[in-house]
Amino acid sequence: MNWRVSSCCCFSLRTGTLILGYLSLIGSVLGTIGSIIILSNTKKFVEDSLEETKTTQQLTPEQLDAVVLVVQITAIVCLVVALIGGLISVLLLMGVYKEKPGLIKISVIVSVIGCVLTGLSCILYLIGSFASAAAFGNFISSLIGLALNVYFTMVIHSYRLELLEGGGRKRDSPNLPRQF
Repeated sequence: MNWRVSSCCCFSLRTGTLILGYLSLIGSVLGTIGSIIILSNTKKFVEDSLEETKTTQQLTPEQLDAVVLVVQITAIVCLVVALIGGLISVLLLMGVYKEKPGLIKISVIVSVIGCVLTGLSCILYLIGSFASAAAFGNFISSLIGLALNVYFTMVIHSYRLELLEGGGRKRDSPNLPRQF
């Protein structure tokens, strides 16, 4: 199916794709920094978090070590995801600047995978919402995230199709007439 959009909000597809690429790169950098900060002092981070919820006294040292291990594993997974996301963002930006649809296609594929995973989380939150009102809130926020993810994927895909059809930077140039 050939889903397309003609612009990204009030920007051209190229500009919208660049904005999405840079925002994704910034998010990846922040995720990497956050993961490194948590990994650098995990035990203190966990103890402070447990102290705020008043559960420190209820845990044995073995249980505390298990919580620290889970947080470390989670932080490592987040670090890997952030680094891969940063690489994909760089490939997207390179694809836009060099007008290489093949590099942009990688980002589209990863975005589609993200849409599928977000859709699955929506289904799980919907099922969980029958047991908890908080899960319904998670369902609504996941649904909004899914809608945005699908739209942003369509923007990137539409720009890729524009490049494949011979558009690109020349089409956005103010000196050349727009082709319809």
